[in-house]
Amino acid sequence: MERRLVELRETTKIVRGAAAGFSSGLVFNLMSFGFYLAIVRLLPTDSLGVFYTLQLVMGFITTFGLLSLPSGVNRFVTGFVQTNRLEEARYLFRKGLTMAFLISIISLPVLVLLSSYLSYWFLGTTKYSLLFDLIAFDFVLIAFNSFFGVSLYAYRRFGRLGALQVAYGGFRYGGGVLFILLGLQVKAIILGWITSDLFRTFTYAYYSHPLLFGASLKNDLKKVFSFSLPYVIANGIVVALQNVDSLFVLKYLGVNALGVYGTLLNVSSIPQILPTSIGGSLMPAILKIEDSKGLSANVITNAIRYIALIVLPVFSLAAATGKPLIHIFLGEKFAIAWVSFAVLLIGYGVMSLDIPVNQVLVAKKKPRFSRFNRL
Repeated sequence: MERRLVELRETTKIVRGAAAGFSSGLVFNLMSFGFYLAIVRLLPTDSLGVFYTLQLVMGFITTFGLLSLPSGVNRFVTGFVQTNRLEEARYLFRKGLTMAFLISIISLPVLVLLSSYLSYWFLGTTKYSLLFDLIAFDFVLIAFNSFFGVSLYAYRRFGRLGALQVAYGGFRYGGGVLFILLGLQVKAIILGWITSDLFRTFTYAYYSHPLLFGASLKNDLKKVFSFSLPYVIANGIVVALQNVDSLFVLKYLGVNALGVYGTLLNVSSIPQILPTSIGGSLMPAILKIEDSKGLSANVITNAIRYIALIVLPVFSLAAATGKPLIHIFLGEKFAIAWVSFAVLLIGYGVMSLDIPVNQVLVAKKKPRFSRFNRL
């Protein structure tokens, strides 16, 4: 009877977490969708292409710059918090902030020095160097909020995380559109990034006080590095594979073509909030089960079934109606590529079934297997 009550409480937490994640994620993605509707009308396609190039470069910087260390810190801090080992959690959390500081002081000057080269290499001119300087500064903020954000996640404060995500979206997308209306063009979008990441860093820091203050207990950092570092190569390959098409379009078709193609890619990623929110609410529960009594095959099977029943019908419907949706919301010049949009949606839906498997590999501290799973 007691076991059933514990399972019921965990199920309730998961459902509440998924509901909070989905509702806030839905609002956030509606903001994102509205943002793309705005910028395709406010910016020419070559400016859109420059923006997507910066977005692509930022993906590589965050992947290789952070070395997947936030994931390692998150894995063990969450496990410690969920099993009431708070002193050990505080120690690792604080070491994570030290990592963020070291990453920042090394990466910022290097990226600023390379900004002209990056601008020329990707866009064929150095006139966009300032934009690369700005994303270097934004990366510093991302480094800190990636580690600060561990606290709310570890304590399963999904409602608060959701509210902060909505506010973050307001700064990111609302600020970006406002700056565009002020005549700042592509620079406006990057300033929106910086504004939102400043907000996220300070708010995450504020809500991290349970781990920032209080007694700590030293424990081995090697487990964080041994967990995180195997992901770096795999994540790098994944990012390269995810962006090879955009790089091809940029190289051989030009920045204008990337403006059209990048818009479709970004819009097709919006429905991913559904499996992401479900997976986010499942992860702390999976870690708790593994760290307390060990995971069973039944848990994994139920998690996959749970995601499949919710996600696949939604993605299939969106793919089937892809052409009219793109024509209505983005316009005729984007509708020509609706088949690519539909294929992307189906692919995202099928790949979402892999979320519980990867989470189990993470929970069992099997980064090598998880790495191959991602590939």
